[in-house]
Amino acid sequence: MQEILNFIYASWLLLLAAFFGGVALSLSNNPSIKWGILFRRGSWWIGGHWSDHNKRLCFNPVPMITIWVTAEGGETPDSGYGFDIYRSDN
Repeated sequence: MQEILNFIYASWLLLLAAFFGGVALSLSNNPSIKWGILFRRGSWWIGGHWSDHNKRLCFNPVPMITIWVTAEGGETPDSGYGFDIYRSDN
């Protein structure tokens, strides 16, 4: 049973990587939209949310890893108690 769960989880992560890789390529052509990958020790959850205030979508595929995308004029997150793995605005 554990092998099946591991396979499902690994497949889900590969699908996410392929999706966000495609999104990243399309976003790289639009300088008004920023995105990045953030490691933050305090983000111990899996899921996503949209912030109207910051105009930002954040998604945690695994605990402590956040993939974020800002809309035009959106605020980028600070690294808090972590570090940026990648930022398109650097």
